[in-house]
Amino acid sequence: MTRSYYKNIGWILLLSMAVTGLGYLLDNDLPYDKMSTTLLEFSFITAILFTAISGIYLLYARIKMTVSNGEN
Repeated sequence: MTRSYYKNIGWILLLSMAVTGLGYLLDNDLPYDKMSTTLLEFSFITAILFTAISGIYLLYARIKMTVSNGEN
């Protein structure tokens, strides 16, 4: 299970960054004065999304593994 997770970790990170970027494109708020504030907020939101998507993926993989072991 760990190997398949490591293969998908890059895709999960890219998905998190894409969703965060899409959120910034759709946002109508005025931009921050400092670029560092924007980058910090982008990083935090990406980290939160990465954690959430990874948790969902691990839960799905665990359920799939349990179901396949129970059928044998």
